[in-house]
Amino acid sequence: MAAWVKGFDYRGKPDDIARYDARTCPPTRASGTALAAAAARSTKTRRCSDCGANLQRTPITPQGEGEDRSLRLCPACLLIMRLRAAQAALAGERENGRHQSVQTCHS
Repeated sequence: MAAWVKGFDYRGKPDDIARYDARTCPPTRASGTALAAAAARSTKTRRCSDCGANLQRTPITPQGEGEDRSLRLCPACLLIMRLRAAQAALAGERENGRHQSVQTCHS
């Protein structure tokens, strides 16, 4: 292990993440063909249904109100989806004249 980095896990919760130096990792004895065959046999789908990224962890199923639970998303696509929903809600409020000004700590 090369270092620990403070960050967030796949649920958005604070976490310490281990970082490894790939140069110090011993090579596997498995051939590329064997690794590809093992991946083909896997029953778990670890691909984001939006961007198509291959994930190391199981993709996240959205659980929020009004979110499509058939999607399997990477953390980045889940965040983007939620940001777009928030933008659409605020745009709807603005069009209906119900949007209130946002106060900042500087005012």
